[in-house]
Amino acid sequence: MEVEQGEEVFIPVSAGAIERKPDASVARVEMTEAPFVEVWGESAAALGSDPSFAEGVARLSSALYTFEKTDDAWAISGKTAAGERVYLNLSGGKMLSPNKAQSHPIELKSNDDGTFRLYDRGQLDDKVSGAHLHFWRDGKAKFDRCRNSCGAGDAFELWKRAWEARGASEIPGYERVASASELEDGGSYLIVAKVGDARYVLNPAREGAGEYAHVAKVDPERVQYRLKVTAVGPGTTDVLVGGTVHRITVPGDPTPEFPEGPGQGNEQGNGQLGPQDQEQGSGQGQVGGQGQGQGQGSGQGHDGGQPGGSHSASAKPGSGLPQTGDPAVMAAGVSTLGALIWGAGMWPAPFCAYCGLSVFQAGGPGSTTVPFDGKGPGTTTVPGP
Repeated sequence: MEVEQGEEVFIPVSAGAIERKPDASVARVEMTEAPFVEVWGESAAALGSDPSFAEGVARLSSALYTFEKTDDAWAISGKTAAGERVYLNLSGGKMLSPNKAQSHPIELKSNDDGTFRLYDRGQLDDKVSGAHLHFWRDGKAKFDRCRNSCGAGDAFELWKRAWEARGASEIPGYERVASASELEDGGSYLIVAKVGDARYVLNPAREGAGEYAHVAKVDPERVQYRLKVTAVGPGTTDVLVGGTVHRITVPGDPTPEFPEGPGQGNEQGNGQLGPQDQEQGSGQGQVGGQGQGQGQGSGQGHDGGQPGGSHSASAKPGSGLPQTGDPAVMAAGVSTLGALIWGAGMWPAPFCAYCGLSVFQAGGPGSTTVPFDGKGPGTTTVPGP
């Protein structure tokens, strides 16, 4: 995952310790936990393939069913995790799936304690089915159907979503329906079986998905473990939690650090030289470090000309330009500068200590071979008149 520098994000993880921490220069992590009711604003629904319901978790709202009025009955439907619409339908042979793809009319009958019985009024073998929804309370914890009175196992509570429930709610985020008059056409409700202090809900699942796929257990105490990630600096690093590697990327480039060096300079020079010819020249070069230098010069002469000229220079230290360390480029700059100085009649002592080059005094016209920058011989030529 990608996290911007300075941001904090939370990654849901399975319960477990941090087995390998990330590079501290890229990210910091710590394990946190919070009840799902605080994270989601509603209770969690525990899922599983047996009565332990210990294999997964979902929002309780994923078990809501829509009640739509059809004459004197209801079409009751929900959506599976894959988005398929299924209906409460108690028809068919052996009862394994209370949810089916086809709709059947369901009649609600109220009990004195505010619970409901849900009867299937669809046709079965050329007669009304008459079966009603049943929940096993003997430890099996699954839905079934019953054609006779099966006592408490036939009674169900209906709950609706409520951001502000009346008083303290036994299912956080929900409110119990007290009577049939509160039911609304198109309203969404949980179909709840209470067994002791525990509650189970009918869960929308496709037919044939397995008996316990149609059940979820209300689990208001369930907590979510989350890895808190704080992005520190650019880079990519990994953290290992519960045997799972989580890769963290913080975008950006590290801030470059350059050594101090000369700044930026511009030089211009012009002058007049005699005797009987005209001479014109220009040169430009770069000298590396953390700076750049440029120089240009020109000279023109006629018979009887007078030496002279003007010179100006400016420099800005710490310019931060890229370093140029190519000896060929450096030599070109120094050679050009040397030619300009000779043309102006100046004879300086060796300089350019910072770039590691030597500049020699020209004693007169000719060529000679000298060591250059400690890397091999070079030829220096002093032009004649």
